[in-house]
Amino acid sequence: MNLPVVTFILHFRYFNTKSLVMTIVTFLLQAQKVTNLS
Repeated sequence: MNLPVVTFILHFRYFNTKSLVMTIVTFLLQAQKVTNLS
């Protein structure tokens, strides 16, 4: 398996679903800000 998949599985197993969702939402918001700036 490639690294992103392993990382996702580790996050999914060791953190609860709410934390995982919040992490994804935060990442998407940050990515959107970067896209808007550039």
